[in-house]
Amino acid sequence: MHIIAATGYSEGKKDLEHPVRIILHKKGNEYVTHLQTITGNCIHGHYHIDRKAACEEFYERVREWNDTYKTGNISHVGPIEILDPSEMYEIESK
Repeated sequence: MHIIAATGYSEGKKDLEHPVRIILHKKGNEYVTHLQTITGNCIHGHYHIDRKAACEEFYERVREWNDTYKTGNISHVGPIEILDPSEMYEIESK
């Protein structure tokens, strides 16, 4: 799997919730955002052909996730790390 960008993992809680992160990766000719568990399973994918749209959706998904799960919540994900800058569009904050 070619991961372009990823957040840090959430804290999770034993026997309640696995730690997850949000990733943007390339699958064939498509760009996909997923939740990825610490065990490597990917769930809730959003697929895009357009790279810019995928990057915008990734940033928006991270923002919405952390707006819902504030700092201190076991589901709050860590900061974004760009793993492949050549594939990533930087999106200005609004």
